[in-house]
Amino acid sequence: MKHTPGPWRIDKHAQILGKSNLVGESVLGRVYCGDIFPNDELPECTANAKLIAAAPELLEALRILVGAHKRMCQSIVTHCPKCSTEMEAHAIAYEAIKKATE
Repeated sequence: MKHTPGPWRIDKHAQILGKSNLVGESVLGRVYCGDIFPNDELPECTANAKLIAAAPELLEALRILVGAHKRMCQSIVTHCPKCSTEMEAHAIAYEAIKKATE
Protein backbone atom coordinates (compact mmCIF):
# COMPACT_ATOMS: atom_id res chain seq x y z
CA MET A 1 0.00 0.00 0.00
CA LYS A 2 1.48 3.33 -1.06
CA HIS A 3 -1.20 5.66 0.29
CA THR A 4 -1.70 6.79 3.88
CA PRO A 5 -3.76 4.07 5.55
CA GLY A 6 -7.32 4.81 6.57
CA PRO A 7 -9.42 5.78 8.20
CA TRP A 8 -9.40 9.32 6.91
CA ARG A 9 -11.67 12.06 8.19
CA ILE A 10 -12.60 15.61 7.30
CA ASP A 11 -12.36 18.65 9.53
CA LYS A 12 -14.65 21.68 9.68
CA HIS A 13 -12.82 23.26 6.72
CA ALA A 14 -13.34 20.33 4.33
CA GLN A 15 -9.73 19.22 4.74
CA ILE A 16 -8.95 15.51 4.59
CA LEU A 17 -6.90 14.26 7.54
CA GLY A 18 -5.15 10.94 8.03
CA LYS A 19 -2.51 9.34 10.23
CA SER A 20 0.84 8.42 8.81
CA ASN A 21 3.39 6.31 10.64
CA LEU A 22 5.99 8.92 9.74
CA VAL A 23 4.31 12.18 10.79
CA GLY A 24 1.18 11.28 12.76
CA GLU A 25 -2.10 12.98 11.85
CA SER A 26 -1.74 15.52 9.08
CA VAL A 27 -3.67 17.19 6.29
CA LEU A 28 -3.72 14.86 3.29
CA GLY A 29 -5.62 17.23 1.06
CA ARG A 30 -7.87 20.23 0.79
CA VAL A 31 -11.04 20.42 -1.25
CA TYR A 32 -11.54 23.52 -3.34
CA CYS A 33 -14.75 24.55 -5.05
CA GLY A 34 -13.69 26.80 -7.89
CA ASP A 35 -11.28 29.43 -6.59
CA ILE A 36 -12.63 29.25 -3.06
CA PHE A 37 -10.31 27.99 -0.32
CA PRO A 38 -11.71 24.97 1.50
CA ASN A 39 -15.12 26.08 2.60
CA ASP A 40 -17.48 23.98 4.69
CA GLU A 41 -20.34 26.35 3.87
CA LEU A 42 -20.53 25.02 0.31
CA PRO A 43 -22.30 21.64 0.28
CA GLU A 44 -20.35 20.52 -2.80
CA CYS A 45 -17.02 21.02 -1.02
CA THR A 46 -18.17 19.04 2.00
CA ALA A 47 -19.63 16.27 -0.19
CA ASN A 48 -16.38 16.01 -2.19
CA ALA A 49 -14.32 15.90 1.01
CA LYS A 50 -16.53 13.13 2.43
CA LEU A 51 -16.14 11.09 -0.75
CA ILE A 52 -12.35 11.47 -0.68
CA ALA A 53 -12.20 10.65 3.04
CA ALA A 54 -14.08 7.41 2.35
CA ALA A 55 -11.53 6.35 -0.29
CA PRO A 56 -9.49 3.86 1.80
CA GLU A 57 -12.63 2.01 2.93
CA LEU A 58 -14.13 2.08 -0.57
CA LEU A 59 -10.92 0.69 -2.06
CA GLU A 60 -10.80 -2.14 0.48
CA ALA A 61 -14.49 -2.97 -0.09
CA LEU A 62 -13.95 -3.09 -3.87
CA ARG A 63 -10.96 -5.39 -3.48
CA ILE A 64 -13.00 -7.78 -1.32
CA LEU A 65 -16.01 -7.71 -3.66
CA VAL A 66 -13.95 -8.20 -6.83
CA GLY A 67 -12.12 -11.13 -5.25
CA ALA A 68 -15.35 -12.74 -4.04
CA HIS A 69 -17.03 -12.23 -7.41
CA LYS A 70 -14.08 -13.73 -9.25
CA ARG A 71 -14.15 -16.83 -7.01
CA MET A 72 -17.94 -17.14 -7.37
CA CYS A 73 -17.91 -16.83 -11.16
CA GLN A 74 -15.21 -19.45 -11.53
CA SER A 75 -17.53 -21.92 -9.79
CA ILE A 76 -20.48 -21.20 -12.12
CA VAL A 77 -20.52 -23.71 -14.97
CA THR A 78 -23.50 -22.44 -16.99
CA HIS A 79 -24.22 -18.94 -18.23
CA CYS A 80 -26.41 -16.94 -15.87
CA PRO A 81 -28.53 -14.09 -17.38
CA LYS A 82 -27.98 -12.04 -14.22
CA CYS A 83 -24.21 -12.22 -14.67
CA SER A 84 -23.96 -9.56 -17.38
CA THR A 85 -24.81 -6.78 -14.91
CA GLU A 86 -22.53 -8.31 -12.32
CA MET A 87 -19.72 -8.59 -14.86
CA GLU A 88 -20.18 -4.94 -15.81
CA ALA A 89 -19.99 -3.94 -12.13
CA HIS A 90 -16.93 -6.18 -11.72
CA ALA A 91 -15.19 -4.48 -14.65
CA ILE A 92 -15.95 -1.00 -13.31
CA ALA A 93 -14.72 -1.97 -9.84
CA TYR A 94 -11.57 -3.51 -11.28
CA GLU A 95 -10.81 -0.34 -13.26
CA ALA A 96 -11.43 1.82 -10.19
CA ILE A 97 -8.95 -0.27 -8.20
CA LYS A 98 -6.37 0.10 -10.98
CA LYS A 99 -6.96 3.85 -11.11
CA ALA A 100 -6.41 4.14 -7.37
CA THR A 101 -3.36 1.89 -7.14
CA GLU A 102 -1.31 2.12 -10.35
